[in-house]
Amino acid sequence: MSEKLHKILADLGDTINQEILNAPAPALEITDRSISGNKINGGKIANFASTGIKDNATYAGEPILTVENDKIVVDSISVKHILNPLNVQGDLKVEGEITARKLHVDELTSDTRTERTTPLEFKGEGDHPPYNKGLIWSGAGPTRQLMFREGEDRFFSSESIDLQTGKNKHFNFINFFFNVTYVFQ
Repeated sequence: MSEKLHKILADLGDTINQEILNAPAPALEITDRSISGNKINGGKIANFASTGIKDNATYAGEPILTVENDKIVVDSISVKHILNPLNVQGDLKVEGEITARKLHVDELTSDTRTERTTPLEFKGEGDHPPYNKGLIWSGAGPTRQLMFREGEDRFFSSESIDLQTGKNKHFNFINFFFNVTYVFQ
């Protein structure tokens, strides 16, 4: 090949190469559902939606929802049903009512009025009698109690019991006092 032809071809190649470098990139056409999530890393997607997910957040500050490996972090949720057992670690404050079929607690501190339609029942644990169960009043001064005593099978009161005037004490359905105000211990 002649030197002249070689120079012409080299100049032509340089010209074509320069045209390619200076030409604007062709517009990228991305069709629906053509980008894999594996290709997205970082950045914000506004008005995100997916099957079952809709993002209506408009707050531009700190994230409202953070997803971590073992939890989600969010200040408040609105949910209709929790379908699994729920464990709460820490305090739970309810501003509303709790409706439950059963309530099991280890300790209850309350200032309430209890309405009952059945008698107050003290049950023994397992197949044991309900010994040492009853009512206790504590606070300033000594603790006061009315309990069912173990071994004695009788009630114990730490305080005197007054009968209303005109009321009687009975033993085996036999009237013991007759319309007398009496204090017994």
